[in-house]
Amino acid sequence: MKNILTLFVFVIVISGNVFSQDSIKPSPTFGELKYVITGDVFYGFKYLSSPRGNTATFTTLGYNPVILYKLSDKLFFEGEIEFQTSRWQEDPSLTSGNAAAEGVAVELEYANMNYVINKYMLFKAGALFTPYGVFEDWYHQRISNRFTSRPVGIGHGGIEPGSDEGIELNGGIPIGIAKMHYAVALLNGAKLITQQEDASNTTTQNIGNLEYENIIDNNTNKALVARIGILPFSDNCLEFGGWYGSQVVSATGDKLNSNVKAIHSGVYFSFAKDIEPIKGTITVRSQYSMLSVGNFLYTLSSDTGTNIGKQYSFANNNSHAYYASFNYRGAMMKNKYLKRIEVGVRYGSVTYPDKAYGNWIMPTTSSAAKSRTQLAYVVDYWLKWNAVIKIAYEQNYIAKDPVKGTTPATPPGTLVIQFAMGL
Repeated sequence: MKNILTLFVFVIVISGNVFSQDSIKPSPTFGELKYVITGDVFYGFKYLSSPRGNTATFTTLGYNPVILYKLSDKLFFEGEIEFQTSRWQEDPSLTSGNAAAEGVAVELEYANMNYVINKYMLFKAGALFTPYGVFEDWYHQRISNRFTSRPVGIGHGGIEPGSDEGIELNGGIPIGIAKMHYAVALLNGAKLITQQEDASNTTTQNIGNLEYENIIDNNTNKALVARIGILPFSDNCLEFGGWYGSQVVSATGDKLNSNVKAIHSGVYFSFAKDIEPIKGTITVRSQYSMLSVGNFLYTLSSDTGTNIGKQYSFANNNSHAYYASFNYRGAMMKNKYLKRIEVGVRYGSVTYPDKAYGNWIMPTTSSAAKSRTQLAYVVDYWLKWNAVIKIAYEQNYIAKDPVKGTTPATPPGTLVIQFAMGL
């Protein structure tokens, strides 16, 4: 009984100290701490025609909460987490519509601390959208992206990383009526893949590709990338710019390869303007991305005959991707229904090195074709400025197989209906 009483008194004393310590902490000044929870949510229906059987699936429920937290006028945090119940797949056998509690894919899109140095410069640290292009940073959200998918080869899953860990300086500078913005980042960078992912199947390896968005770097070198953009007119209707980045992608201690470099570069263009004679708004966007990786040696751990253990050279490891999109919305029309309709078309292409295997181009295919093009059409109906229903049709085309000399069958077209809403 005495021990129990002693313990009871001890708990009360400790609890009292905790509450008294908490009570004497100065409370934040009203208005000093501010936060906003925003983001987007989307859901869709997908119809895919295939020789193996057609599929019609309610699919890809996504919820992307974005948190903005302001500690002071100089210091704030921003971050986004992506939850998806399934992934887009060109293969109907892999299409799924998982229950919300099953098979959920969770990704940290970005999370970084920000410090405002002055009105022309902002310092960021953490997981960042990289300055490799602008699509992933500016247009990947389902509201800002007028289509139901990313352009082929561009953005997350393309030839440039969507996000990476590191630090960045960015900002804008007025130049008369024009404006210039910039971003300079020091990042972990990519890892060069020099080993088979599946030693039992040489046609599905990703040798020569780069692994992005890694948490721990494989060497002491860091990727340095810079992007600059120009808005020459006072109404900001036109913008163009470019980027360049260099990094070492080979691993420290790699006996076959040392200091293998990768160079990312590219340009982008954007035009958006209300035009009175056509009673609407025209939006034109395009991006051209290039990637060059230095020559390196690799060894096959599994192959036929006497090829096992032989060293091979991967040379001319160059890739490029581009897209161009055109959208028109009759925003200035008098009819309240017509002014909500937006139509668009997008063409894109991605080309990989000659030695790239088929899964670089199209998942589950065995073709060694090194290029793929895509044509997409969309009709958007805007319920509000931050809520839209999209009806899109996409058709992919695979180039001739450089090894077999044959042209693969055209992949099935995909019809997608998607509802997206900004939060």
